[in-house]
Amino acid sequence: MSAGKVPQVTRSVKEENRAVVSKALDSGVKEAPMKMFRMLLAGLAIATLAGFALAGDEAKSVTVTGKVVCAKCVLKKGDAKECQNVLVADVDGKSVEYYITENKLAEEFGHTCMGEKQVIATGTLSEKDGKTWITPTKMDQPKT
Repeated sequence: MSAGKVPQVTRSVKEENRAVVSKALDSGVKEAPMKMFRMLLAGLAIATLAGFALAGDEAKSVTVTGKVVCAKCVLKKGDAKECQNVLVADVDGKSVEYYITENKLAEEFGHTCMGEKQVIATGTLSEKDGKTWITPTKMDQPKT
């Protein structure tokens, strides 16, 4: 070999890189992350749909007829630190207490401290701290 000549390479660098990439694609290196991504996406979709299904079950609207009284002043609840409206209804011969979530509608209906108001309330039920809560969407006094 002479000092000024560069030896001939049988493959160019570009061709060599193509061969390496092609080999990696053929061996499934690129496919494994795509499979993982698809499985992750499918799992996320299932979890989202399950969440919507569960949320739909809890958000069923109910209508309860009874009287609104104060948990602290009338019912004398030991855990009531301040006045709280409670709807007391007769369900299958038993007295059931529904604590009323404070929202704009409940505020407009007004607080009942030492008395009681008859009510027909529609709303969604939830459980919190061992109590049944109703978030009213409609509160009307029955016509007498």
